[in-house]
Amino acid sequence: MRALPVATLTRFRRQAELAMFDTCQRLVRTAGATDNHGKIQYAYTSNDVDLACGIKLSGNREVVDAGKAIYADYQLRLPHGTTLGKFDRIRLTKWAQRPGLAAIDCDIVGVIDRGPTAVTLFLKEVIDGEV
Repeated sequence: MRALPVATLTRFRRQAELAMFDTCQRLVRTAGATDNHGKIQYAYTSNDVDLACGIKLSGNREVVDAGKAIYADYQLRLPHGTTLGKFDRIRLTKWAQRPGLAAIDCDIVGVIDRGPTAVTLFLKEVIDGEV
């Protein structure tokens, strides 16, 4: 099978990005001080840059993460070439299908799929107070 020409692949990536009507932010995990039990406390910081994305409810989709089956809440598409770390979080800031929704922080679960036209990943909503 022949590879797609670069111009065609670039056009496909641009079309995929134009179909992303939602926005999100990448929250980068940084290690902080340790608590009384010696456990490292993590903080998540945002650079306040909105990324175009596509949010979809995953509908009880099981994702394997670190050998455990986890139900993912959302499936997210990001533009091709978006850099993410496994321990980053995603803040969903604008969802076109649900206007007025408050920002939702989510953990990345499962494998980050870096495909030819987009980055696809599954998210689990963070419960208040969960670090």
